[in-house]
Amino acid sequence: MKAKRLSLVALSLFLFTLLFSSVLADTESPQYSLNSTNSTLAGYGIQHRLYWTDNVSLSYATFSLDNCKGTFQNVSGMALTGDSDWSNFTYNINSTLGCTMRWRVYANDTSDNWNASEIFSYETTEVTAPTLVSTSVSSTYRGRSSIHYFTLSDNYGLSSYRFSFDNCVGVFTNDTAIAISGLSYSGSVTKTLNTTLDCTVRYCFYVNDTSNNWLTTCGDPESYKTTGVFSGFTAFLIVDLVGIVFVLAFCMFVMEKFNLKYDPSNPIGSILPIIGIIVTLIVVVYMMSYFASALMGLV
Repeated sequence: MKAKRLSLVALSLFLFTLLFSSVLADTESPQYSLNSTNSTLAGYGIQHRLYWTDNVSLSYATFSLDNCKGTFQNVSGMALTGDSDWSNFTYNINSTLGCTMRWRVYANDTSDNWNASEIFSYETTEVTAPTLVSTSVSSTYRGRSSIHYFTLSDNYGLSSYRFSFDNCVGVFTNDTAIAISGLSYSGSVTKTLNTTLDCTVRYCFYVNDTSNNWLTTCGDPESYKTTGVFSGFTAFLIVDLVGIVFVLAFCMFVMEKFNLKYDPSNPIGSILPIIGIIVTLIVVVYMMSYFASALMGLV
């Protein structure tokens, strides 16, 4: 009788334990939130983060991504502990610019309940700013139109540029931004130069690409000095040649008018007036040539 009673007690305990364990069994999967990446730079090691929680205890996480190839692969795993933890996976992603990177994480808890995150994605980018390849101007003549030629380039794709101009006033004025595209762009901007001779003209660029990387050259702008139509030497040469012809003609007129001739019997007395007239005229013509050249814009 006693043995039968013990058997009933044991059976009752077994049934109670079975029922209690089934009621308390962990069937809840881990939950995730706060997805983020620390960068999107193509070809770099990017950290992919998710925050996991569980009602009992986390166990493990597996990182999966398609690396811009369209097919997911499990590439890494890590242990998780406690009822909350971060899954942090750093992976050197594809070096292709502008491709779509997709990733997700699988995680389980100590009761082997699994959960898969949704698929997250981002487009790979780069940090290289555009480059100003070359510049040139068609003219530096004051008061006249000058074409400012330039060539831009980028390793991924140009987006826009803005030309900024200082016309010898010390302050830059920005033009309207111009949309561009492609890896290289050659353009030009025409400006009428200040009428001041030998003043400093400056110009620079603001350029961005499709990854919003900016090139700004206004800290070290291109510059040149305004000039006349001819160089100083050429201008004086032209004016002085005209002056020499005038001096010779005037000297011949004076000598003939006043009968100034070389007298062998009085060489010094006869030649000095002629020399004096020539020297005086040369000095006068030289002084006048400078002012005439300036007034005509030749220098």
